[in-house]
Amino acid sequence: MDSVPDGLKKLHLLLLESHETLQKLERGPKLIEGRQKKTAAKAQEISKQKEALIQFRKAADQRNLQLKTNEARITELKGKLNAAASNREYDIIRSQIDADEMANSVLEDEILESLEKVDSAQSRVAELEVAYEAALKDEKTIAATIEAEKPQLEVDAARHLDVIKEAEKVIPGKLGETYKRLVKQHGAGALAPLEQNACGACFATLSRQELVRMNVGDTMICRQCNRIMYKSE
Repeated sequence: MDSVPDGLKKLHLLLLESHETLQKLERGPKLIEGRQKKTAAKAQEISKQKEALIQFRKAADQRNLQLKTNEARITELKGKLNAAASNREYDIIRSQIDADEMANSVLEDEILESLEKVDSAQSRVAELEVAYEAALKDEKTIAATIEAEKPQLEVDAARHLDVIKEAEKVIPGKLGETYKRLVKQHGAGALAPLEQNACGACFATLSRQELVRMNVGDTMICRQCNRIMYKSE
């Protein structure tokens, strides 16, 4: 039968293994949720960029329509110019033509700028869609891996409970309640090995008298952090 220090060491290792298993079980859904949020954010970004693309196209179409309207009016005004009845009427029509031609020059620059924005937005949508597909693939891979590992982790978690219950029998009766309280507060950190004459949890150095007690196999509570200490060979 194991000595109390050896039994506490084995119990501590079992508690640490159980903690790691439970963490993996708990972390799995969180990892999946994180990947899902990442994928959803990519989809939302695509949606916003597509909306911007629509607006850029609308702006280009509106300016194109205005340009065609102006060109049609210029053609009409040029016809009237030739039929002007007086110099004053000629000058008025000529001024309107010049104004429309100037406006068309500005519109052409604006149309070019809008088309460049359309091209840029289209490229950005394509980039975002590639990133979205990669994020979606990553999400599915992570979810599949976690779901595949879950059954074994659940088996391990149940096994740990049984083994720990048996290992806890090594705890001296007077420490039972203290142990239960510490496990509720600190989990696997309820126990701490003696490392270089100090508590392995808080690193408080033990007195000479305390070390003598530990060396003869006594079980002690750290006066600094209240963990149950054991001597680890």
